[in-house]
Amino acid sequence: VLFDCPETIKSANRYYQEGVVADFIWLYIPTAPQGWTKIARDETGVLAQNFTKQGCYPGMGQHYFYEISPNHTTDCQDYQGFFVIFDKGELIGLGISPVCSFTNGDREWMEDAPMELIEIIVPYGPPCLDDWVTNYGITGFHMFLVPNASETTCPT
Repeated sequence: VLFDCPETIKSANRYYQEGVVADFIWLYIPTAPQGWTKIARDETGVLAQNFTKQGCYPGMGQHYFYEISPNHTTDCQDYQGFFVIFDKGELIGLGISPVCSFTNGDREWMEDAPMELIEIIVPYGPPCLDDWVTNYGITGFHMFLVPNASETTCPT
């Protein structure tokens, strides 16, 4: 994840503006034609970038996962695990959900998503997702770009 254009970073000509962290989000998507992809800030644009609308969860937002078929036909080996999050049509965050668990004994280091949550957030996931959650766990890393992300609601 980059918060500025990769070419701008390479050239060492970044512009600093007080109070602004980033103009855009850039994700490195290995299967995308250009590799580094400037993420659209609106839902229509992100759909055109091969993100698929998945589930919404209050306090987290509307999730869009990269290249997950809406009819459960995504091959398990093609699961990328990264997603962008929207609220009321605007980009509010991004994240990644690797297949693993960071919980050790009674110590929960990261968000280990239970099956009930996965079924809400990724309702159109690959067919192996249930097995992965059961056997290995799935961890959720969310990076919110707005204050008060916990107040995010879902359309009814």
